[in-house]
Amino acid sequence: MQPAISRSKLLSIIAQLKGKIFNVCWTKKSGELRCANVRQHVKSKKIGTGKGIATNANSYLTVYLMWNQQGDSFLAESGYRVINLDTVEYITFGGTVYNVVPSAITAFHDTTVTAA
Repeated sequence: MQPAISRSKLLSIIAQLKGKIFNVCWTKKSGELRCANVRQHVKSKKIGTGKGIATNANSYLTVYLMWNQQGDSFLAESGYRVINLDTVEYITFGGTVYNVVPSAITAFHDTTVTAA
């Protein structure tokens, strides 16, 4: 069984990697599952102001997509991407694959009691 990471702690765990390469698989808007080797804190390829849509107020994360090797050649798909952390399925770093699970429910509401 693979270890699990709570979705609410995913951002802090990625921040602890401090720019190291990790593999992440997420569901794209089209419903397709996408896996890629990415890293944060890449500044050499920025064009313009470098401001994106990812902020502390939303669940987006800006990462740099590494070149993808297919057989003897590399696919030139590198560049910046924005990943929605709410759609991340699993993440791999340090040789271990971690499933990303929804955050635990902290409040319990008794649904058997009805208001009259």
